[in-house]
Amino acid sequence: MTREKYSSLGHDFFRRHPSLRRISTCKTVTPVEWVESICQHCPEITHLKLTIMVYPEEGVWESLVQLSKLKYLSLRASGDVRLFRGAMKSLESVHLQTAPSLRVLGNLFDVGPQLSCLKICHTSYNEIQFICEKFACLRRLELYVDDKELNVSDNISIRSIHRNNVRCLTILGRSDSLDSRSGIMNSDLVWIPEKFPLLNRLIIRDCSVSLAAIERLHHSVPSCRIDYDNKRFYPILDAPAR
Repeated sequence: MTREKYSSLGHDFFRRHPSLRRISTCKTVTPVEWVESICQHCPEITHLKLTIMVYPEEGVWESLVQLSKLKYLSLRASGDVRLFRGAMKSLESVHLQTAPSLRVLGNLFDVGPQLSCLKICHTSYNEIQFICEKFACLRRLELYVDDKELNVSDNISIRSIHRNNVRCLTILGRSDSLDSRSGIMNSDLVWIPEKFPLLNRLIIRDCSVSLAAIERLHHSVPSCRIDYDNKRFYPILDAPAR
């Protein structure tokens, strides 16, 4: 099937289904023409997943600003360009499935500073620092931590992250690492109460932290529920609400 025929089939489909609310193209490369057609014909879209575009052009997803009801966007794209133009005021949650550059994150902040949920894979220290400094409205942050970036030295750790308002934090170590466990370490945990003062749920998996360190953290943030691999630490009943 030619590219023209492929794009035409997608255009016809979206034109005939204007009431669609969720669209996922996660099994194939998403033609730009599809996105433009979705934005033109499917104004009710609230959830959208777009997949792999290698080295996209500047502003390739600028038509997304037409989706005034879009709340959730999942994106897999390579490159270091500004993908969006305009403002997406309804956007609440974004999942970036590839490692974002600071330029991509800066572009995302420009169009959606109001994000309440952000999930990022293959995160390095500089990106974590930027997110915590800029996205002041975040209530949930999920990070897939690359330990080579986060734990190289004492200066590259949670203690260097800006104080922020995140309430739910998920930190995942690298399950494909040569080490059986990776990600943050015990020395990072002591900074969590200071850097995440409103935290009420913490999920840590496949990271180089000990059970004893988690227990100490639990007493430092008694109103926070902590899930550590297959163990769960519930909030202490007489802890002040966060």
